[in-house]
Amino acid sequence: MINAKLAVAIACSAALSACVTPYSGAPIAENLPANSQHKFYVADWEEIAKDLTRKIQANMAGKVGKNQAIYVSSKGSSPFQQAVVGEIISGLVADGYIVSKTATNALNMLVDTQVIEFNKGISPVQTAGISSVSTPKTEIIINVAVENASQYLAVTRGIYYISNSDAALYRGSNAYIVRTHNFAVKGSY
Repeated sequence: MINAKLAVAIACSAALSACVTPYSGAPIAENLPANSQHKFYVADWEEIAKDLTRKIQANMAGKVGKNQAIYVSSKGSSPFQQAVVGEIISGLVADGYIVSKTATNALNMLVDTQVIEFNKGISPVQTAGISSVSTPKTEIIINVAVENASQYLAVTRGIYYISNSDAALYRGSNAYIVRTHNFAVKGSY
């Protein structure tokens, strides 16, 4: 009896596999594996800046010597960028790097942030069923690059969620604000 059931199961499996085609007319949509992203508040700024400083120093190893002067600049003037620049300068000095007050005869370390806001109905991560914590609608991208006149020597990046209510702290007069929009497209060929 067990052998008969096994034979029927094998026959059904073979029949079903014959119906499945290995090719399709279009790619099959597949979700990326779930991952997490840090969300931070004003109290976390120091820790984020220290992490970015460690990352950029690791990327500078073998490319930028401690005897080369570095000038730290920023594309924006938000309270957040000012705090990050101050912490990066502090970390570089503490680790023995020469940090210049002027750009003359120094490598440039550029700190740049981009604030990204997602519109209603668009979420950077679909969290339904994954977490009881709602996904923030605002993210910040922090880029730190060490460059000379002709090339980038070291680059690092951090991407974080920020509290929607604190978004103004991350925007300065020159900060990038990227908003996503939905557009309905109608027409025919």
